[in-house]
Amino acid sequence: SVLSSGINAEYGVYLWGCNKDAQVCPKKIALISKPMKMTGLNTVTVKQVSCGEGFTLSRTVDGRLYSWGRGKFGVLGHGDEQPRNIPTLITSLPFTDIVLIDAGHSYSAAVSQEGELLTWGKNSDGQLGHGHKDHTLVPTPIDTMGSHHVTKVACSRGDKGCFTAMLLDTGLVYTVGNGTLGRLGTGDSKNLLKPTKIPLSYFNKEKVADIVAGMTMCHAVTVTGSVYVWGSGNVGQTGLLEARRIRNFATERPKKVEALPKGRAVASISSSVDHVMVLVEGE
Repeated sequence: SVLSSGINAEYGVYLWGCNKDAQVCPKKIALISKPMKMTGLNTVTVKQVSCGEGFTLSRTVDGRLYSWGRGKFGVLGHGDEQPRNIPTLITSLPFTDIVLIDAGHSYSAAVSQEGELLTWGKNSDGQLGHGHKDHTLVPTPIDTMGSHHVTKVACSRGDKGCFTAMLLDTGLVYTVGNGTLGRLGTGDSKNLLKPTKIPLSYFNKEKVADIVAGMTMCHAVTVTGSVYVWGSGNVGQTGLLEARRIRNFATERPKKVEALPKGRAVASISSSVDHVMVLVEGE
């Protein structure tokens, strides 16, 4: 589905786009063509929103999560697969101090203040990181991460071949899920059911500061502002010059995007299904 959202200066949530699953508003209108304020969140202060396929997540300033829309695979986190047509508090969260959320195509992820990563929803590729492929109906911590402190999570954007990337406070990147065409960046195309570290040497021993995920590729920004990519792409989304000469290009380990302006650090990066945008300093 196509859904957009925005937060105004007073943290009011506005949404527009496809509404066939009530992911925009509870009205029985299939298409919302202009921004509409989500009245179901009037009593809370929203800090972040994230849009998935037919569902929406929102995080309040005090770390609580609300979800609404299509409930298939338990993506809303309420312990069932029923839809919700109004923002509904996720009461099954083991933590009440969530600082980051990300909605994938049919699964969700959240990071707590303590750096614990929780995932739930569809898990056909093992992208939830729990060591199995069973769908999960409630937010569940990834216990295999041990004492690692997660600072960022990026869910893939496609409905097939799903994977998840996570960034630690140590600057290391872990990935899990479908590894087809190198989208996990671990040096091969194996599928992984538990988060696995990408060697720091693959980033020229530079610690990573940010990560984003598309449908078949990931990009990372290092602390020096360099951009690395791994995975596949045949419409130029990797940003690698060599990809233009190879049909169905793929790289199983991170490669530096050399075509960006020399001597200019990348300050911010964003990715959709098949295109990428960066904010470059000094332009």
